[in-house]
Amino acid sequence: SYEFSCISATFGFLVREFYPHLTLHECIFASLAIGHVGGCLFLFLVSGLLFGELSSSSLIFATLLFLAGTYYFGRGAYQKIQWASSLKSVPSTGTKTLYLLTLIWFIIFSILVLISTQRTSGSSPSIGEDLSFHLGLINSFRHGINRSFRPWKVESFLMSGEWLAYPLLPDFGAAALAEAGFSQEDAIELPGIIMGVSLIGLLYLFNLRFTENVGASVFGVLLVIFSGGMGFVSFILDDGLSWRAIASVDFVETTSEGKKLGWLNFVFDVLLSSRGALFGYPLFLCVVLFLYVAYLHSQPQIVPQTKISGTTLSSFTSYGLSRVQRKRLFAVAGISASLLPLTQPQLYLATLVLPIPIMFFELPRLLEDNFYLFHWIGYYIPLLGLGFPQVVVCLVRPGQGFGTLLMSRFFSEMNSSIFWYWFEALGGFVILSIGFACLLPRAKFRFYAGVFGLFIFGNVFTLQPVKINNIVFLYAWLLIASGVVCLGLHRIWSSQ
Repeated sequence: SYEFSCISATFGFLVREFYPHLTLHECIFASLAIGHVGGCLFLFLVSGLLFGELSSSSLIFATLLFLAGTYYFGRGAYQKIQWASSLKSVPSTGTKTLYLLTLIWFIIFSILVLISTQRTSGSSPSIGEDLSFHLGLINSFRHGINRSFRPWKVESFLMSGEWLAYPLLPDFGAAALAEAGFSQEDAIELPGIIMGVSLIGLLYLFNLRFTENVGASVFGVLLVIFSGGMGFVSFILDDGLSWRAIASVDFVETTSEGKKLGWLNFVFDVLLSSRGALFGYPLFLCVVLFLYVAYLHSQPQIVPQTKISGTTLSSFTSYGLSRVQRKRLFAVAGISASLLPLTQPQLYLATLVLPIPIMFFELPRLLEDNFYLFHWIGYYIPLLGLGFPQVVVCLVRPGQGFGTLLMSRFFSEMNSSIFWYWFEALGGFVILSIGFACLLPRAKFRFYAGVFGLFIFGNVFTLQPVKINNIVFLYAWLLIASGVVCLGLHRIWSSQ
């Protein structure tokens, strides 16, 4: 009931405020991510501040509040849908393709999640390697040292007397499900499957908006699942391209020489092994989607038209986003990003960096148009006001300060050059993304410049606590760059 109330209240709010400029499918998949993670954060605050513990009372109280929100926003959402159905142009989002893609991914990813939760710590280099840690953290909220807690003081279950500086929100949500009667395995698996489905749905829908082509959007999803070919060149050089090598169980983890292999590892080494990444990337895609829609609708003398199968996608010539709606959508993007510190802190940093290159290109307009400047300020106010206190309270150990967020140059310890490194990792993907970006319309190019800034940032600086966390930034870039590459390939394929 709590999961349903959180997701349905979020869906009702998004539909009431932004439909049809956000399609129903975009609202549904965004609600899965924002509703679940936002509900976990709200329950964490309610349990710690009002009840002092995670209990059935805190669950019931939070559920009733979200059910009231569902009723309040649901009425307005129903009226909005009824109004939009009377319009001549009905949005199309490649519905059949979306359902088929998410169904296939749901089956495959559910099997992988079920397998990963059955493995104990250390049984596989890439799957379920931190499962015992997550189970310990979940049990600490139910029966252990954090049975009684405050949001600003969550103790470590590993070191007595130490504070836990860790993005704990996914595990707290699992603890809530376990407290409600789910088994520990189901409490871990169910949210993971929900967020995994949300990730693929949001990625497809963003690519559809960006590429304006169903086939290119599906290909973009496949590029991400296969990590854009990341590591495939090294794999061929080491093992050769043979059916026996491809069928090998180990090829998704290491090469024949024991080197870490990135090909296919977005699924195996990121989504399955890191609960923070599995919960964080759908939220990041929500932020990117909201910013993209609000940014395009903020362009002077531009009415974004995305035509698919003869209809118009979530944008109507006579029904553009009003100034108030744009301001609210920027703010909702900032609120969505503020859920990231206790989920995936590196992605929270990515949402801080993302708008900077865009605003650099838009600097003359920012200086002339106060309303446009206030839109971006409206994004950063909740991003910093709601997110930064979480960093200070929950992610910084007492007596250690903030440390150095940017410790050293990422490639200072690399033996090979950065160009050869990325050729081995992605082949021609980086070059294609840069070349095709130059062919984008001005608004799309400036928006992608912000995303490419993540790629540059992740190559120049090393993120805490270890340099492997740079891959969080780089995959955030890869999610959006796949759409750029697929758009360019589609134009080449369809050209005469």
